[in-house]
Amino acid sequence: MLGKKTSTALVSMALVRARFCELMAGELAGPSTDYFLMGLLSLMDVLLSQPMSAVLAQLPISSECRAALEGQENSLSRILQLMVACERGEWAFEPSVLHPEHCESESGASIHKLLMGEKLYLGA
Repeated sequence: MLGKKTSTALVSMALVRARFCELMAGELAGPSTDYFLMGLLSLMDVLLSQPMSAVLAQLPISSECRAALEGQENSLSRILQLMVACERGEWAFEPSVLHPEHCESESGASIHKLLMGEKLYLGA
């Protein structure tokens, strides 16, 4: 069983992941619900001490979201990979889905530029 501090930290991290994915969905014109859920559920296996497949078997989520969380390659999984790379400080990571011409807005190109070419400061 996880300690209270660890559980709180993991829940906070899952919420940050969910928001990150939701914001990226806005830039990529995808269904934001799938992206938000993917980020939120990305740590449920750790929080519940169960394999991800067991966690997902109990949830009515889209097949694309399920596939991404199970490690299969698709448009959602690329955002999941980017999110994990950012958490690890791996700034050279560049999934093709984030190339500026795939972004729907000016801010999408800004996100790409920020992540790929400039320093990104997380936290205060």
